[in-house]
Amino acid sequence: MDELTSQQIWSSWQDGLCREDASLVISSGGNEWIPRIQQDEREMVSFLDALKSLIPAEQRKVALEIGLFEGGTHLIWKMLFKHVISVEINPSSCLIVAKTLKDKTNSTIICASSQLPGTVKTVQKVLAKLGEAIDFLLIDGDHSKSAVESDYLNYEPLVRIGGVIAFHDSREIAPVRDFVADLEYGRYCHKEEAVKMQHFLYHHGISYYVKDR
Repeated sequence: MDELTSQQIWSSWQDGLCREDASLVISSGGNEWIPRIQQDEREMVSFLDALKSLIPAEQRKVALEIGLFEGGTHLIWKMLFKHVISVEINPSSCLIVAKTLKDKTNSTIICASSQLPGTVKTVQKVLAKLGEAIDFLLIDGDHSKSAVESDYLNYEPLVRIGGVIAFHDSREIAPVRDFVADLEYGRYCHKEEAVKMQHFLYHHGISYYVKDR
């Protein structure tokens, strides 16, 4: 069976929602809040094309997403990877997504700060149980520069050689943009060499590179 195109993935991610549960999730001010996507369509479809070309289907085993928020991207990663781990500090977000997932077997949602040592250990335990390293890391949680750096230092070592590391909001939010630039131009003190960063900067911005050492 042929793999879905990136545009088809973007257009069909809501198929992963259980509509019966979606009608019962937390309401605020009378408005139901179900998983949705914050990302720009053009950026995300372009990035999905790049991600699929960089990581062949048989090698797409584990994705780690820092920042679940409204849950739409978790469902997108589930269409590409065998297992998806999302770390989110907001309990409401965790509950909503957990309740509305149609298939929970390849999802792990960790409701905690990504910056806590205990959270890193929990991710490591999940990876050990799966017997895998991370193939794709998306950093899209707290957007302060110190938090982005912390997430990078905590989870980049868990990404396999040849895996992809990406940052969302690398155009729109200055601290993320600055950290990405430090990596790209060799200014980051914890990285010996500059990385070959690629960008899709149509709106929020997605920047990524392939880990080569």
